[in-house]
Amino acid sequence: MNRRQFTKLTGVIGVGAWSSLALSGELETLQRPHRPATAHSVIMLFMSGGPSQVDTFDPKPELAKLEGQDVPDSIARHVPKIKRAGLKNLMASPWSFQNFGESGMPISELFP
Repeated sequence: MNRRQFTKLTGVIGVGAWSSLALSGELETLQRPHRPATAHSVIMLFMSGGPSQVDTFDPKPELAKLEGQDVPDSIARHVPKIKRAGLKNLMASPWSFQNFGESGMPISELFP
């Protein structure tokens, strides 16, 4: 099973269901481990809320120019019309950026 198949399968049925199918032998494309598993349970952590790339290492100067405006039609026509695609009132990063290091990479003021 390659990474693409794994991602597609876990996205459809979830990791817990995938692992139970794998252990029961219903997934024939999965190779059995060399030794039997000793774990009796798995703890999955989903932690959201960290700073985005726009607030840390990826300044968007065009986004700063468009702050408070709606997404221009030239961009909006390529965005699928789904509920979560916010196309109104753009917001730029509230943090300033400075270039650091030999590469001159822009880094946010979030990092000392």
